[in-house]
Amino acid sequence: MERRGEAVNARALPGAALLFGLLLLPACASALPRFRWEVYDETVYRECAARDADPADLARTLGEEMDRAAREGVAPPPGVRAQLGHLRLLAGDAAGAREMFRAEKEAYPEGAVFMDRLLSRLEP
Repeated sequence: MERRGEAVNARALPGAALLFGLLLLPACASALPRFRWEVYDETVYRECAARDADPADLARTLGEEMDRAAREGVAPPPGVRAQLGHLRLLAGDAAGAREMFRAEKEAYPEGAVFMDRLLSRLEP
């Protein structure tokens, strides 16, 4: 024998789930992307694929992209600052590399152990 209260709840459940889903929908939408990847993958590819790629040129490209993202209010994704530090180090700019490794550590503390290891290798 079915009780009346249980039947009403069972019929209301799909409608309540739909209403809940519709209420959450705006939370999923975002006006701005969370990260800006633009030239990151191309820069990494160029560094790895072309033996004659100029690290200073690649660092300049990646740095310009980070500046553009900052103007748009979009954060560089994890690893971009570290990649820029690596490129600066290859170009002979140890101070610039140190700056980027520290910035990566500050922005993404979950990578602090790795960034600390890289920073310790740069200390005189």
